[in-house]
Amino acid sequence: MLALSLLPACANDHFFPRLKPLFAGLDESRVPAAARAALARAKVDFQLARHGETPRYALHVGTLPCTHSQVFQGRGYQVILVNKDLVNTTETGPEIVLDSSITQGKPYHYDEIDRLGQ
Repeated sequence: MLALSLLPACANDHFFPRLKPLFAGLDESRVPAAARAALARAKVDFQLARHGETPRYALHVGTLPCTHSQVFQGRGYQVILVNKDLVNTTETGPEIVLDSSITQGKPYHYDEIDRLGQ
């Protein structure tokens, strides 16, 4: 019975182990040489956020209203440690937004937010 109760969780894209590459869908070959250092810092910060740790390079700039989500701003990116406890759902995990100075196009959004509840 216990195994059957875990099946819905295994269908979640963010269930351990995370098998997708970091920043899936981002074409890193299009990142200009001048922005590669910023991308490297963004990756380090996101990896730390994955494990519930404070980003190393991005600076804390505030908390999102009505949540416990912490926002960190880096050079060319923003990391959000999402922590929303809503009425019927809970959302936790890291989110990152890379701006156009890194992507050379539209901003890139990636998250590993676990959503529990309805």
